[in-house]
Amino acid sequence: SPQVTRLPTDTPDALAARCCQPYRIAIARPPATLNYWQFLGEMDDPWTEAVIGDEAARLYEIPPLRDASRPDFVPALAAGLPPEAEQRGDFWVVRVPLLKTARWSDGEPITAEDVAFTIQTALDLRLGGRWAEFYPPERLAKVTASGSQTVEFFFYEPPTLSDWQFAAALGPILPEHYWATYVERAAAQIEGLEPPETCDPPADAVQAEVCAAYEAARRTLYEVEPVSPPSGGAYATAGYIAARTLRRDPNPNFYAADVKISEYAGGVWSRLFPDGRAQTLYGEPQGEPLVSFHRGPFNPSVEFLIFGDLSGAYDALAQGRVDYVLNPQGVRSDWPLQFQAAEVQRHAAPQNGLVYLAFNLRAAPFDRLELRQALDILLDRERIVSKDLQGLGVPAFSIVPPGNAFWWNPALEPEGEAIPPEERLALAVQTLRDAGYTWRTEPAWNSGERRAVPGEKLRDPEGNPLPEVRLLFPEPEENLLMATFGQEVADQLTALGLSVVIESLPRESVITRALVAGSGFELYLLDWQFPLYPGYLCDLFASENDTLLTGGFNAAGYNSPRFDGLCADFGAATDPAKAQDLAWQMQAVLAADLPYLPLYYPQVLDLYRENVVFPWLPALGGVSGWGGFQAETRVLRP
Repeated sequence: SPQVTRLPTDTPDALAARCCQPYRIAIARPPATLNYWQFLGEMDDPWTEAVIGDEAARLYEIPPLRDASRPDFVPALAAGLPPEAEQRGDFWVVRVPLLKTARWSDGEPITAEDVAFTIQTALDLRLGGRWAEFYPPERLAKVTASGSQTVEFFFYEPPTLSDWQFAAALGPILPEHYWATYVERAAAQIEGLEPPETCDPPADAVQAEVCAAYEAARRTLYEVEPVSPPSGGAYATAGYIAARTLRRDPNPNFYAADVKISEYAGGVWSRLFPDGRAQTLYGEPQGEPLVSFHRGPFNPSVEFLIFGDLSGAYDALAQGRVDYVLNPQGVRSDWPLQFQAAEVQRHAAPQNGLVYLAFNLRAAPFDRLELRQALDILLDRERIVSKDLQGLGVPAFSIVPPGNAFWWNPALEPEGEAIPPEERLALAVQTLRDAGYTWRTEPAWNSGERRAVPGEKLRDPEGNPLPEVRLLFPEPEENLLMATFGQEVADQLTALGLSVVIESLPRESVITRALVAGSGFELYLLDWQFPLYPGYLCDLFASENDTLLTGGFNAAGYNSPRFDGLCADFGAATDPAKAQDLAWQMQAVLAADLPYLPLYYPQVLDLYRENVVFPWLPALGGVSGWGGFQAETRVLRP
């Protein structure tokens, strides 16, 4: 596993004399809400997740190195790995025993009733957003408690990977004793009503009334302002202690406190409980662990200091007023390159995300594959990332990032030496010429000046002049790197002989034009942040998700029966190896059809003081992708 740092936390006694002081984390925005229901339902932003994301308990979790190399999960509150689903009448049931000693931060036991309460609330109120991703009502029928420490999940069909391993098994659990009264008030507004089949749009006036009632019920729950809700994580959110400072206090009942986690080559995982009990999964340990650390909490508090922008946060880091800058959105300008402070460490890793160029495939000129291929040939990603983006990204050639190694198709990585720009131009021109395109003046290479001489009046194979094209991308004030790449795309289109209108807009305006309206562009440049499970391939490219037809995320209007068939099989897969093969096939189809041109994977740049001891340094997503490692980090005293 590349870039994994072995840990001083293997020997915590050596750190005891200097451990610990408050962990001060700088963030650029305040959390949108402290209500976990609302957070997952409609306020899913990285700053909120950093602050309250670990308040929820979970049955299973993704272990340190498994995110990159294997599709397994490991138990958190669960006592062990679950058995295979068994059929009972009309349902397929997964039965999960829980740890018997786990408690919420206020001392109340974490029970199977909490699991059933949380999931039934999501199902009964038809909660949307990520709640519906974890607990899809069309697949998950109900969840019941079988005694206080065993929970049973009832699925309508044999649960697939997207139903169980990468959804319900990883889903959040909230405390019933705290939230039950609020949920009852919300549920009272839909008492006696059948859940609507659809509210987008409602079928008739009666259905519209039912939809309004469900929306009112959700709003009642979302508008609760919780005061120090019980936490299942290492810290509990105490609230604001100043206008721009939010504090979290240690959870004295954290179920995993002082548990030692180790992971070995080959995927072997173990946890050692403080009482000496040990649990080992996926084989037997061989040799030294790749990662080994103790769970906390170690620090007397976690304090989030909220800055209006990241430059202020970095200044505070240099001055020693904060210990770490959490920046989950990736590097957006070259400003951090100028950051210098002797006491500050840095770690860079690719984000589990993608900056991409999308085409409108519904109309000329980019409904023709050859034009997309020509642009793909011309874009020298390595040169642009190295020279123009100053190395603050990784060149992208696939939708799934290579860091998500199990799901990434390695056959898509280019081989051989870099192609010189004059050869790129010649190959792009030949691609268009072979397809029947013509110019009044063909593009040419000026060897003396080492630049392309743009073509003039490009015509399609039928002899029609190509129309003017609109290219949308975020403005440089908001994301300098994306704007720089956007200008490069415009230059290459001009070199091919197209007339380009650039619209550099606020990012939200690009999203509205492309992903909401689904029109008003020929090309647009944006970014995605991805989960580990690549179900997003179907969300982005299945024809049933066409933005203009269904309001889905397929803004390009891509329509491929072959791809749709692979998506159907992928969605039904229960075997990880089969799902991996299908994911690789889908990526290969997309690489051939080019509805998107992958451009680069943004870098996460973690900057932290030298007295901050992280449990490990991830090779994908950085420390920010793990919320700053609040449970495991030690901030040493001077």
